[in-house]
Amino acid sequence: MRREIKYYMIFIILFLILNIFNPLIVTTQTLNRYIVPFDYSVWGFLNAFFSNLAFLLTIVWLVSFIKDAKKRMLVLLIFTFALNGMLFAINIFHRYYGTAFTIKALSIFKNPTAGVGTTILFESLKELITYYRIILFIPFIALLLFVISINKKANMAFEVKIGLKGHLAHLLIVFILSISTFTVFQSQLEKTPMVDSSRTTFAAQNLGIYQYHVLELLGYDVKEAYDESKLDDVKSKLDSFNKNKSTYVNFIDDSTYTFSPQIKDAQNLTGKLVAERDESEYLTGILEGYDVVLIHLETFNHFLLEIDVLNERFKYLNELLKESYVFSNFYTNVGIGNSFDAEVSVLAGLNANGTSNIAWEYGNTNSNPYADFNFTTIPKLLKQKDSNYHLESIHGDTKVFYNRDVVHPNMFGFDAYYALEEFMEDGYTHEAFDHDAGNWVSDRALFAKMNEKITNLKSTNTPFMLFPITMMPHIPYWHDPINGTNGSNPEKDLLFSEFKGKIDEQTMRYIKYIDYYDELFYRMFVDESGEFMNHGKTAYLFYGDHGSGIANGDLDVLYGNDKLDIKMPNSELRRTLLRTIAFLYVPGDEKPEYGSTFNEGLIKGEQTLVRGQTDLYRTMIDLFNLPISSADYVYGVHGMSNEPTFSIDNKGGDVITDKFIFSLTSSNFDEINDGMTLSEAEIEYRILVLEEIRVLKEYIIEFKKYSDLAINYNLYQEFK
Repeated sequence: MRREIKYYMIFIILFLILNIFNPLIVTTQTLNRYIVPFDYSVWGFLNAFFSNLAFLLTIVWLVSFIKDAKKRMLVLLIFTFALNGMLFAINIFHRYYGTAFTIKALSIFKNPTAGVGTTILFESLKELITYYRIILFIPFIALLLFVISINKKANMAFEVKIGLKGHLAHLLIVFILSISTFTVFQSQLEKTPMVDSSRTTFAAQNLGIYQYHVLELLGYDVKEAYDESKLDDVKSKLDSFNKNKSTYVNFIDDSTYTFSPQIKDAQNLTGKLVAERDESEYLTGILEGYDVVLIHLETFNHFLLEIDVLNERFKYLNELLKESYVFSNFYTNVGIGNSFDAEVSVLAGLNANGTSNIAWEYGNTNSNPYADFNFTTIPKLLKQKDSNYHLESIHGDTKVFYNRDVVHPNMFGFDAYYALEEFMEDGYTHEAFDHDAGNWVSDRALFAKMNEKITNLKSTNTPFMLFPITMMPHIPYWHDPINGTNGSNPEKDLLFSEFKGKIDEQTMRYIKYIDYYDELFYRMFVDESGEFMNHGKTAYLFYGDHGSGIANGDLDVLYGNDKLDIKMPNSELRRTLLRTIAFLYVPGDEKPEYGSTFNEGLIKGEQTLVRGQTDLYRTMIDLFNLPISSADYVYGVHGMSNEPTFSIDNKGGDVITDKFIFSLTSSNFDEINDGMTLSEAEIEYRILVLEEIRVLKEYIIEFKKYSDLAINYNLYQEFK
């Protein structure tokens, strides 16, 4: 029997060791390209090691009540498979949401997937091979092979008895390890500056991924706590960041700026609307009296315009950009709420907390007493300006997607929300638009309905804001409207054939949406006879919601880096995936002299400085002269000004400025403008750079800390 006991003990030791080290695959960037962890710490590693050990010893103790050794090993084998599968699922979450998993994030799955979930599952399973995620199942495979091996050598069907002292000693060890590791973690958490969205990453990395999620299930919340007696302190802090002032000093360059820039201080601004004015005039109200169409572009990465073979297919978009004011260095600010977080940033000027989806929290005061969020928004300000405004959002998914049928009227202030159900009732079917859009309505129908509504509203002289939200390309880019369902149109098989076999199939499907997207820009403004639809004084502001989330290695192929045997730095890859598109098109009555599909734009130019979605909120307030009150908070800069700013990725914690890309979690960074890397920089310069980043990082962390508190606990309502 001694040999059998030896085999049994080896199995238990393997179970513990393999499952303790397995989480490293999803908590270190070397093995997981989809996250940005905190800098490696020996103490953090050891703490997570012993914390995970405590969890696994608890499992071993629970299983010890099964007397038969063979059955006990079988249960632990099944449990190992479950743990490995959990880590694989968390890794897939990292891929699609770019941040550490938290149980609160499960609210995002309230959105009806209607077939999308199946295709995402299929794409995820492919990663077992294409991204070697099969290594996450090494503990299960190793234990299974060990069990098969020893069963051929010995009879493992024997009883293992543990006395009361053994049980008590086991539990004492678990208790000591759990309490000590949690105490160390709490101490580290309190003294490490970080934003809320990074706390889950910190916990998974330093508390141990098993123990952390068990504590979450028991009600533990790692986010910053709020003391209601500190309301005045929070308000005072946010007041110091508030740019809703006639003048203020910018933290980055220590210069003074006004809420509205003068025309002479605007970045590369031209066009008839400004040419007619004195350069000392301010931009305030330059679009006053114009109707507003705010167009939310699904999943548009700027790299589509940077790669020649892709850009050349954007015939109409490139024409449109020539007649627009273009934000060419524009970034997404979303958290795990993705598209909805983009709406919050643009419509309310707020950074997402990065940890939850407030679309599904809104109104659910039973689970969150602070969930009756009350923000100042662009639709509400337009209604204050003129009660006759018609405010409507339009989207080709179901009404309940992102809880929009509740949130759009009640939180944002829209009068109406036109969704898939209304499209179907009005006959906007797939067949009517020669387009299989999967479970959604075609964006062709979206813009046909948009123009129909504009025509009707213009005929009654009703001022309006329309908010069309495009549906595609939507991950996993399965319903390809031009290249055929699932991208299987033989006529298009040669499209971008130079990349075939070099990039992921999902990436290939994504870039094949270019023709479809370009067609949409045409359909927005040109009728069936080929004539430009001139709706009079109407301004169109476009913005991309978030990036594509494609496999990072594919970007090197698309940019041709693989041919030069070079690779983008990780931070530059993330910056590229965070960079989207925004532009303002204000059509006039005439065609440009050089000839164009579109009418001449009245405001043209390019903003090359960093801008983000929250900056569009302030820009709209100023250009349309909206009646914002002194009690309202504005954190963004004016989109057209020469003021420097930063853009935050509220998922992973990346910060982009005009000089640097750096992470709120990692100490690594890359420079953008001067092309110098740390290895090429002189020591004195490096010290100055690191100090500049350190100071800016502290500023941003403090800002995010208090702005997250204000959102999470609905404090903006209290401030008024």
